[in-house]
Amino acid sequence: MLKTKRLILRGFRVFDALELFNLAKNLNISYPCGFLPHKSVEDSRNIIVNVLQKPGIYAIFLKDKNVLVGCINLKFKDSSNLAVKNSEAELGFWVGEPFWGNGFSSEACVAILEYGFFELNLKKIWASSMVSNVKSFSLQKKLGFKYIYSKFIYMPLVDETRLSNICLLTSKDFNRR
Repeated sequence: MLKTKRLILRGFRVFDALELFNLAKNLNISYPCGFLPHKSVEDSRNIIVNVLQKPGIYAIFLKDKNVLVGCINLKFKDSSNLAVKNSEAELGFWVGEPFWGNGFSSEACVAILEYGFFELNLKKIWASSMVSNVKSFSLQKKLGFKYIYSKFIYMPLVDETRLSNICLLTSKDFNRR
C-alpha cells in the first residue's frame, strides 16, 4: 500500500467491482488504455480476479472518502508492451472521467515512481501512450519523462495496432516531489 497526501494506492479487492465498473465502462477510459469497456459488475469482478490482482497493480482511492478514482501499475518484463529489462518497468495509469482535472494522475504517478526508483531500485521506467492521448503524453513530460520514439503497439484486448509515443524516465533524472 502506498499513501500520498490525498490518495491511497492498494491492491484491488473483489468488492471494488461496482466502483470499477462505474469507471471502466466508459469508452473514454477504456479506448486510450487498450481494453474493452466493462459490460457489467460481474465482468469487473472477473477482471479484478483474473487481471488486476497481481503484484504491481494498484487501485487509486481518495484517502478521505475511500472512493475509487482509477488504476496505476508498474509492468515488468513479463507483462510490459515494451522490451523492458530486469532493472526497468513500464508505467501504466488511468483515472476515471469524473475525477479528471484534479491532479490525481500526477499524484499517483509520483508515488509509484518514487516506489519504483527508491524501493525497487529500478534504473528506468518507460511509459507509452497513444499518439492521440495528448493528456497522458503531457503528464509524462510534466513528470520528467523524455520522448524517445513512436512505434506501433499491438493491443490484444481490443485486437488493434495503435501508434504510441514511447517515453523514458531514468532514476538519475527523476526529481522527488
